[in-house]
Amino acid sequence: MSRATVLTPSSTPAAVVDRGDVVEVELGENPTTGYRWTVASLPAGFIELERSDYEPAGTAAPGAAGRRIFTFRVRGPGQGVVDLALARSWEPQNPIDRLSIGIEA
Repeated sequence: MSRATVLTPSSTPAAVVDRGDVVEVELGENPTTGYRWTVASLPAGFIELERSDYEPAGTAAPGAAGRRIFTFRVRGPGQGVVDLALARSWEPQNPIDRLSIGIEA
């Protein structure tokens, strides 16, 4: 089992992984604005979300941005796109940012 981490996604991030591998995606997030990263869609069958954690900034400054860490587990062979969206919980249909990550196992 290995781990693939997407730290600073490019415009077309992708990961080639094996069954049982973990894929982590780290994105900047400032929940005090109301905007949070969420999983908009996952390919069915071969990958699943294990965790979604927020880590605050290393500073005590009010309103400082931290990071959202998504942890996905590859369950079997396949390929697809994990879609993430940065939106307010009361406006999920109007994200201000999106990220699509191609996964192949």
